[in-house]
Amino acid sequence: MTDIGVYKATPPTLSDTEVTQDRLVDSAGNQKVTQGTQLAGEDLARNRMMTIGSFSYANITTATTTTVKSGSGYLNGLIINKGVAAATITIYDNTAGSGTLIGTITFGAALLGDPPIPVPYNINFTTGLTIVTSGATDLTISYL
Repeated sequence: MTDIGVYKATPPTLSDTEVTQDRLVDSAGNQKVTQGTQLAGEDLARNRMMTIGSFSYANITTATTTTVKSGSGYLNGLIINKGVAAATITIYDNTAGSGTLIGTITFGAALLGDPPIPVPYNINFTTGLTIVTSGATDLTISYL
């Protein structure tokens, strides 16, 4: 017995309780298959497959408030290229230097480590990514 398929340039739109036995095929006779549910590994909030992507970066070298990204994203981490004694780096999930705090890095009065110092975060943020620096700390932020 041969399978029979029906090619329809425009797929049917079924109403409640309507049944079809058509085996739909494309114009080449291949059976049509659709993905009706999301796959494992898909980011439901962003409706996309999550893979390791190419990160963007921002470099900050002054005491300032910097909105690195507006909207949702992923904070891979930061690298402290040059620390400043008694300075702070404050990271917010927001588009302003306030709101939901991701973390605060505080340098001591005497710096104990030689840069570069990697600080991994590997977390999602939802509103935005804003960094507030209190000194002329040189840092590079890695994010998606």
